[in-house]
Amino acid sequence: MYRRTPIIFRILDSFFRYQVLFWTALLIVSSLTMAALYARSKTYHASALTQVQTISVETALGATETNTWITPAQKNADHFMEMIKQDQPGGFVDVALRSARLSKPIDVNPKNDDPRYIALQKNLIASVQSANIFSIDLTWDNPEETQSITTALQRQYISEVGSDQAIVSTQTVHFLDAEIQRVEDKLHASEKALTDFKSSMGGRMADADSGFASQLSSLTSQRDEKQITQGQNARRKAALQTELAQLHPMSVLETSIADQTPLQRQVGDLLAQRAALLAKGRTLEHPDVVRLDSTISELQRQQRSNVNAPENRRDKMTKMQDNPQYQGLREQITEASIAAEGDQLEIQNLNQQIAHYEDLVRKIPEAQRKLTDKTRDYTLMNDSYHNLKKQREIAKQQERVKQVTASNSLREIGVTYAQPTTGKTKMIAMLLGSLLLGSLVGSLLIVLSEWSDHSLRHETDAERLLGVPILAALPETSSLLVAAPRRLFGGKENRALTGPPQEGQNV
Repeated sequence: MYRRTPIIFRILDSFFRYQVLFWTALLIVSSLTMAALYARSKTYHASALTQVQTISVETALGATETNTWITPAQKNADHFMEMIKQDQPGGFVDVALRSARLSKPIDVNPKNDDPRYIALQKNLIASVQSANIFSIDLTWDNPEETQSITTALQRQYISEVGSDQAIVSTQTVHFLDAEIQRVEDKLHASEKALTDFKSSMGGRMADADSGFASQLSSLTSQRDEKQITQGQNARRKAALQTELAQLHPMSVLETSIADQTPLQRQVGDLLAQRAALLAKGRTLEHPDVVRLDSTISELQRQQRSNVNAPENRRDKMTKMQDNPQYQGLREQITEASIAAEGDQLEIQNLNQQIAHYEDLVRKIPEAQRKLTDKTRDYTLMNDSYHNLKKQREIAKQQERVKQVTASNSLREIGVTYAQPTTGKTKMIAMLLGSLLLGSLVGSLLIVLSEWSDHSLRHETDAERLLGVPILAALPETSSLLVAAPRRLFGGKENRALTGPPQEGQNV
């Protein structure tokens, strides 16, 4: 009875015929796949564990309602995932990355499209480990950066939780700072107004009334005394002027007779002129000299002819001097005038001061009221200023206490380390995967090679080439010789059989 060749035999036959192709494909594909997977998976993973104190977790997260079906760790993990979306400069992620002090900074600005920041967003996640423990996980290509970024994010999150809890106190401190600055400006203005008003009041405060009255009385007494002195000086000056009018300013010191008469003095002058002309080189015949000689002779003749003439009489000379009594009275009058003018100036000055203090005395009630108002304003501003400063100190203490309390609700567990992501288990899985892929590729190549082979090897090949079914098959024997393939039946390959067919041989 005819039995077809099992398919498993045909598969094994194809494998043995194309085993070189299979092993080559397995080696190449597995090696390349293993190398690619190893190079791609050469990364590091860090996990920062944080424990949540369940007593204060709701306060730390700023929640007002409690959802019993959400664990504290899940709340913090969700809160962390929301915070890492703050990609603006100065936000949560930017501050954390700056504190990590990376050798190559990461730009979180979405407009700049930093590939490192995009990779950080993909590889950063917060996962829940238990009801009270959550972790911040990061997969990165640098072990130092992996550890630094993870630790910085964990600590910044703990700090942000404390800041969120103390936000009310922080806003109160900022409000009090602004109020203190405003009140301080008003306090300075009120203090300056009070100081200026006191200066305008002569530095006096409650005793201004009595002080001004005393000063006014003193100035009035001084003015009365000066007026009396001025009257005395005026009367003394009038008496001196009356006595002065009766005296002559000059008195005769001595009387003497002149040595020459007027005519003799005239002749002497002409003789001097004549001598001067001769000294200049004029001769006795010069007209000027002759004229002078004629005039001199005429004058001498007149002198000899009438000795008793007025021009021949000697002049009587009287020497005068200042009258000492008259000068003394003038000096006394001058002194009295100066004293009177000085008294008048002092009286005018005293009148001005008296008018000023009289005006102050009249304004004292109004000034006292203004002083009371300015003092009250200054006191109120000063009290308000000190109260605000005290409230600010209390708010700062509350802020620090709340920050510490909220931060203590989250506690770091252990130390964060960066570990390679390619462990033994992963390496074995990668190796098995690459071998599986290489086997699939090799098997696919065997199938393609067998499909492209048109030689006559099995009964199905004969049926395909002859177009008739196989009725019987001779068993395969060692005496069968395989001839070289040749083209039969319209170009199809076939095998010639020589010798008697053997048992199990397919034809």
